Amino acid sequence: MWRLPTASDLRAAAQKRQRTDLFAASQSSTSGAPSPTPPVGTHPAQPRPCAHTAANASRNPPSAQTSHTARHLAAAPPPAAPAILVSPRQQGNPVLRSIRNVPWQFGDHTNGADYVLSESCSALFLSLRYHLLHPGYLLRRLREMTAQPSLRVVLLLVDSEDAEKAVLEVTRIACAHECTAVLAWSSQEAARYLETLRAYAKKPADLIKERSDGAFLSQLADCLTTVRPLNKTDVATLHANFGSLRAMMQATPEELAMCPGLGERKVSKLLDAFVEPFVPSRVRRAVHEAQRSAEGQPAAEGVRAAAEGVHASRSA
Repeated sequence: MWRLPTASDLRAAAQKRQRTDLFAASQSSTSGAPSPTPPVGTHPAQPRPCAHTAANASRNPPSAQTSHTARHLAAAPPPAAPAILVSPRQQGNPVLRSIRNVPWQFGDHTNGADYVLSESCSALFLSLRYHLLHPGYLLRRLREMTAQPSLRVVLLLVDSEDAEKAVLEVTRIACAHECTAVLAWSSQEAARYLETLRAYAKKPADLIKERSDGAFLSQLADCLTTVRPLNKTDVATLHANFGSLRAMMQATPEELAMCPGLGERKVSKLLDAFVEPFVPSRVRRAVHEAQRSAEGQPAAEGVRAAAEGVHASRSA
């Protein structure tokens, strides 16, 4: 009885045909006889693929294989972010254990700095207690920095109780060498400063600027709320009644007191802010005293004495 061949029958026939072709090829190569040339206009017989190969080809066409490769490449992890380059002399510093949000690694090419945060930023680490024991350490390290990035930071860990005079001295040395002094009161806070400087290395300055809509009322509120009793509601009331800062400054105390919400104390503080000079009185007194004491000195020495008087008053 005749029946249709099944898939197993086709697979067995294909395997038998393949074994026959391989045997014939091996016999012809052994005997050295040339293989028969097919007649003109015909094509040599091609081996038929087995059912298993055909099933695999149907399940994984070339387009599917290409898309699978594309998905694999797309899912590949991005390259690692640049790490903070740490000088080997910082081994054992507890700050390193607190740096967790950005990668870091030890390196020898730090150009005298303790931390290379980017191409334009490097930092020196200093413990205030160590500075009190070795006062010349910071100055020597600043002179050893061969690179001159646009931002050089002196990261000072304040770990001593008697800190005011030492902090002023470190700040003076940092400013004299065109560095920025950053103070931290714990190792975790120092690590956050390093992470922030690394994360914002290539970010524009607009990210840390205050957002302002540019409206006149917002700018006026930012200006007048620096006077302690006034709030934004008072500024809006003044703007509605006078319309400009010039009109407010030219108004009399009685006109200002007529605005709702402005009592005698607020009006007095606002008028004081309008009339008092920008230079503090103690600084002006120090300049006048320095000028009087330098009346009999040459001009250059008098200017120097006045500058020293201003510096002394600011330090006080």
